[in-house]
Amino acid sequence: MVRPTLASLMDYTGRNERRRKAKPLYRDTREPGGKGIALEDIILRGRGYTIETRALRIGDWSWELRPESVLYRLGYRETVLERKTLADLRDVARLQNQLNRAYVAMAEGNPMFFILLIDLSIDADDPRSWSDEQIANAKLSVQIDSHFHVTESEPGRLADRIESIYDWSQKNNHSLDVV
Repeated sequence: MVRPTLASLMDYTGRNERRRKAKPLYRDTREPGGKGIALEDIILRGRGYTIETRALRIGDWSWELRPESVLYRLGYRETVLERKTLADLRDVARLQNQLNRAYVAMAEGNPMFFILLIDLSIDADDPRSWSDEQIANAKLSVQIDSHFHVTESEPGRLADRIESIYDWSQKNNHSLDVV
């Protein structure tokens, strides 16, 4: 007769899997790394996220909101994240087109909480060539007369920022909760 090991008796693996909440993320196929595995995927998967790559109508990342979250109670059903670099902000016509598509989708009854995430990683426009004031003003310009929210990610910390926004969007209450 084979005696069970202590690990199998304690069922550590099964207990951890049952305890962990599902955290599905959807990444657009057009997002860098959309056809393969990006560094963000590796980091987020290691933190318990399930990442599914699919063609998203709007945005680069999205996830559904839990019914108990504040955003859900305010009428939103998903969070949509559009990642932009500083160089992308210079292409005003393309940016305006993307924001218009998001606005149309919301007007058609798609209750999404839309966030424009400015990724300050070095690209065609080095973040050091933008002053903090210019970045702040660019964020304000995007938010004028719209239902979009703007935030930023420090260089090399995109996965951390996505995780932070995910956790924030799923909160049951906020310090500024009006519900």
